[in-house]
Amino acid sequence: MTIQESVLAHLKSLPVDQQVKVLDYVEQLPGPNVRREPFKDLRGAFAQLDVDLSPEDFQQVRREMWRSFPRDIEP
Repeated sequence: MTIQESVLAHLKSLPVDQQVKVLDYVEQLPGPNVRREPFKDLRGAFAQLDVDLSPEDFQQVRREMWRSFPRDIEP
């Protein structure tokens, strides 16, 4: 049995409302020709937003985040 036949057999056994959910999920999957360029670093994630974040900005966020981290954790 091929993958397509197996998927179709499982799909046919589902109630209609779940078949609709499967269809919605499949339609959201990227097509075979969709290719995303990987981000080289975190700034790449913000490139399209026209946000300019400096290394100092990231350091400040790290300091704020780790400030409330408990220091008394034992290994």
